[in-house]
Amino acid sequence: MKKFLKVTGILLLVLGLAGFFAFTALVWNPFEGVVPEIRKAVPRNVDFFAGKRDLAGDFSEFPVPYFYEDFEASTGAGPVKDGDLFRSLARNREVQNALQEIERVKAQLGEIPVLGVSILGDLIGKDFVVAGKFSQGGGTPTWAAYTRVSWKIRAAFGFLRFDGVREGLQGLRITWEEPLFRIQAPGGVFFAAMHKDLLMVGNQKEFLAQSYDLIAGLGDGESFVSLSDYQDQRVKRLKEWMQRTGEQDPNYLEFALSVPALARAMPELPFWEKPREDGPQELKLLHSFVNPKAMHRLWGNLVFVPEQEESPPYLASLLTVDLNRGELTPSQNRFQSTAPGERETWLRAMLQNIPQKAAAAFALRIPVHVFLEQFANSMDPDMRKLVDEGLVSSGQRGGLRGLIARVGSAFKPFVLVVVRNNDYPLYKKEFEVATPSPAPAVAWIFQANRREKKRVEELVQFFDTNYRNFGFDPKARFTLPAGPRGFEKIREWGNPQIPATGELALVNGSDQMDGLFLVSNSGKLLREIINARFSEAGVTALAADPLVSASLDTLPPKVSGFGWFQGEGLRDLMGRYREAARRRVEEGTPDPTWMLENRRKIEDEVFSRDFRGRYRSKAEIRGADRKRFDQAVGKLLDLKWRTEEMGVRGKSLDRKFAEAQAWLEFIEAGTFFFRNREKDLTFEAKAFFRF
Repeated sequence: MKKFLKVTGILLLVLGLAGFFAFTALVWNPFEGVVPEIRKAVPRNVDFFAGKRDLAGDFSEFPVPYFYEDFEASTGAGPVKDGDLFRSLARNREVQNALQEIERVKAQLGEIPVLGVSILGDLIGKDFVVAGKFSQGGGTPTWAAYTRVSWKIRAAFGFLRFDGVREGLQGLRITWEEPLFRIQAPGGVFFAAMHKDLLMVGNQKEFLAQSYDLIAGLGDGESFVSLSDYQDQRVKRLKEWMQRTGEQDPNYLEFALSVPALARAMPELPFWEKPREDGPQELKLLHSFVNPKAMHRLWGNLVFVPEQEESPPYLASLLTVDLNRGELTPSQNRFQSTAPGERETWLRAMLQNIPQKAAAAFALRIPVHVFLEQFANSMDPDMRKLVDEGLVSSGQRGGLRGLIARVGSAFKPFVLVVVRNNDYPLYKKEFEVATPSPAPAVAWIFQANRREKKRVEELVQFFDTNYRNFGFDPKARFTLPAGPRGFEKIREWGNPQIPATGELALVNGSDQMDGLFLVSNSGKLLREIINARFSEAGVTALAADPLVSASLDTLPPKVSGFGWFQGEGLRDLMGRYREAARRRVEEGTPDPTWMLENRRKIEDEVFSRDFRGRYRSKAEIRGADRKRFDQAVGKLLDLKWRTEEMGVRGKSLDRKFAEAQAWLEFIEAGTFFFRNREKDLTFEAKAFFRF
C-alpha cells in the first residue's frame, strides 16, 4: 500500500509539473514578469497621446467618477443636466454606443465564473494610455490603447491561441496573425497583442505591430517617451510644479497633441481661422497675439488636488506649447520677447489695485504701444475711421496710430485689466445711457515711466480740450474724489453712446499712485480701485484674499501674465445678462450681441440703398443725414429682430446664460499665469471647486 501511494504521488507530481509547464508554454507564464513602463510601446510619431495611472482610484463604479455623487446632490446639477452640453451628450450616438459597449463588457466579465473579473480591477484600472495619428480630412484616426492588466486577463488572453476557445466566443470572429489577434466585432475590425502584462488594442494592424516591436525590443524604433521634449515639457514640468506646491504624489492625467496635425485633420474648427473683419473685437484682439500656425506641439498635465486645510479642491492645468518663432508676426515676436515680471515686486503690487469685489482681472507683460496698435487694428473699420477723424480735427497727426506712436512708449511694458459687475448704487445724478446694457464696468491700468509723466499729462489735457470732437457732452463733465482725503481726482466725461455707463473716466495718478494711469467706462470703479490700493473706505484689495495669496506663493519667481476670476462675481454677471435677455424678449428690444453681429451688414444695406450716390463711405455721413442713416439702420435692425430672431434667440440666450450660471455654481474661483520663453509658452491654470 505504501508503495502504491508513493508511486501515485510521484505520478501526480509529474503530471502536475507537466501540466504547469504545458500551461506556461501554451497559455501564460506567471514568471515572465511585467513591463516596467507601458508608455515605451507608443511610437515616436504619434499625433495625440494621453495617459492616466490608477484609474481605479478615480471611480466608484466605472464609468461613474467619485465626485459625481456630490455633483448630483448640488443645487446647480439640475440646470447643468438640462443644459446644452448634457443634452448633446445624451443625443450623441457615439457616446451612447460607447456607454452601451462598456455595460456589455462589464456584463461579459461578470459572467466569468470564480475569478470575479472587473473593468477597473483587472483591465484598465492600473495604468492606461491612448495614442494615435489623425487622418486628414476628418476620417477615422489611427489609435491604440495600452493597458496594464491583471493575471486573470493575461491567462484568459493566452487561451485565445486555441481554435476551440476562439470559435466559442459569440459575436466575435478572432484569427491569430502572429504576434497579433485580428478581431472582427460588431463595431468594426480591431487588433490586439499581449506582451507580459501589457495589453494593446488598436484599429490599425501596422501601427499596433510597431507598438509590439517597440515594447518587445525588436528592431531599432524609438518610443514617444524617448523624445527629449516629453521629458522636458511634460515630466520636468510636473516635477517643477510639485516642488512649488509641495504635492508629493499627484493624481494627474498627462497628454500631448500635435497642433499642425489637428489643423490638417479638422480644418473646419474656428480656432484656425482669422476672425472676420466684422467679428467681435475681443476675438480679433486675442488672435493678434495667439497664432495657431506657430504652434507645434502642446504638452500638458491635468492634476486633481483634493481638499486641504486651507484650500478647497482644485484642478490644475499645466500646459506648454512649442513655438515656431518664424511663423510669428512682428507684434507677436515683440510680445513673446517681453521680459517677464517679478512675482514679489511687480505682480504683488498690481494685485493691490484690484478690489476683492471685482469679478475678474488679468495682468499682461507687453509693450503698451504694441498692445494699443493691435487694439486699434481690432476696432471696427468705421469706428476707427471716426476716431481718426476726431483726432485729426483736434490736431493729432496720423490719427489714432499717430497718437499711439506719440504716447505708447511713455508707459512701462504691462497692462492690467479689472472687470466688475456694474451694480453700484446710483448717484442723484447719473450719466445718460442711450442703450441700457448689462455690460460690466472695465478699467485699463498702465504705469508711466518716471521721465514720461509729462507726456501722459499732455495726453489727458489734449483729450480734456478736444473731447467735444469725440461726441462727449460738455454738460456732463465731472470730477470725482478718491483715496485718503480725496487726494486723487477722477475726471469723467459723458457720452450716451457708451454702453452700460455712458461715460469715460481717467486718472493720471500722482506720486502716491506710482504714476499709474487708469482708464475706465466707470468712475465708480476707478474710485474703488484707488480705495483698494490704500485700504480706504472699507475696500479691500485682492492681494489680501487668502486663496489668491496662497496661489501667488506657488507661482514661479517670474511670470509674463496673471489672471484671476471669482465664481460668484461671474455668476452675478451672467445673471445680469440673462435678466437683460429676458427683458428684451418681453419688450421686443433687439439683443446687443445680435445687433453687434448684424449691424454692419444692415448699415451696408442702408448705405447702398439710400446714401451711396452722395457719400463715398458710411464714415463721411454727417449732420441730418447721419441722423436719417442711424434711424434707418435702427428700423431695419428692429424689423429683422422681430420677424426673424426674437423668439428663437431669446429662448436660446436665456438657456445659455442659465447653463453658464449653473456651471459657475461649482467654482469658487480660478487663477492662471503664463510665461513667455524663447521657444515656447508655458501656461498654468487652477479652478477651485465648491464641492
